[in-house]
Amino acid sequence: MAAPLPAQVAVAAACGLVFGVAFDKSRVFQPDVIIDQMLMQRFIMLKMFVAALGASAAASATVSLVAPVRFAATRAQACRKRLPVAALGAGLLGLGMALGGACPGMVLAQVGAGVASARATLLGGLAGAATHAVLQPTLARVWPAYGQPNAAPTFVEQVLLKGDNGKPPAYAAVALPLAAVCFAACLGLEALVPWKGEAAAVLPIGTARLGLAHGLGAAAWPPQVGGALIGALQLPLWLLLGNTLGSSAAYVTAVACVLPDRPGCTDLACKRGPANLWQVAFVTAGIAGAALSAHASGTAGAVPGINQLKGFAGGFAMLFGARVAGGCTSGHGISGFALLSAASVVAVPAMFGGGIATAVAVRAATSLLGRRR
Repeated sequence: MAAPLPAQVAVAAACGLVFGVAFDKSRVFQPDVIIDQMLMQRFIMLKMFVAALGASAAASATVSLVAPVRFAATRAQACRKRLPVAALGAGLLGLGMALGGACPGMVLAQVGAGVASARATLLGGLAGAATHAVLQPTLARVWPAYGQPNAAPTFVEQVLLKGDNGKPPAYAAVALPLAAVCFAACLGLEALVPWKGEAAAVLPIGTARLGLAHGLGAAAWPPQVGGALIGALQLPLWLLLGNTLGSSAAYVTAVACVLPDRPGCTDLACKRGPANLWQVAFVTAGIAGAALSAHASGTAGAVPGINQLKGFAGGFAMLFGARVAGGCTSGHGISGFALLSAASVVAVPAMFGGGIATAVAVRAATSLLGRRR
């Protein structure tokens, strides 16, 4: 049973603060860091993502052992989108990430840290979420698979979780090794590309304090630490709210306040009412956490943004794509993949594939235009 509503709001606010601080300290929220990751020129984002996935898998495995009933009930709500739908939406999400230099959760940190283009990206995200809500009944009508949940066992449940006796072993028996692989990958990435060199290259001039020893006054922490903090948020979210980490649903909660009911629009129908107040608290605290962190380190307003139109277009594409996919970078990449959801297993590579293809295409087009001039 979930905690009372006031307690849910308080827990969500505390988690949001950690979320915002972790993104700011990891420097992953910077548009250039996200775009450069898609071009494989920097690996800050990948380090944070893999650490978050590992911590999420470990936290979820812990919940499955100490609160199996709660775990089973919440895991049953994991995204069950049909695989082609999840892949298509995630590819569009990746396109928006590469174009706008953000993801649904990172926009919150950008707003808090004072990135100039953040408001345009946020507005684009809200517009994308609203457009999907309006078009959802039509999409379900013209593409039957879009509106039908994938009721069959997931790919991982069919293959990876099948034991020698034909019965699936405990979830933790697979999730804990997944966490170990993720943490080992973080160590390998760090050995190849040390975080301090990458952080120093993207920090504003005059903000060279690096490392946990400087606390909130540091301009950057190891991205693996930020990722682990975000992944660990699954524990309070699971146990006290009966939910998992995700960001795109909060945009739907926001637009549901102004859009009228629409027959067949499940997005709006399930995001109305006081039960969703925790999402408002999480988002607001996420912005506040990033603002607190940025002001403490003296980096507030110092991170360059991108073209406002690109920011809006990227925000629109990533939120529309996230709602089609049934989850975003956090929902699919950190929560769903850790839960071994088939839709998330497909969505994560599709998301990065869409982002990489878009970043490469934009760079090629920019280079071509530059030569012609």
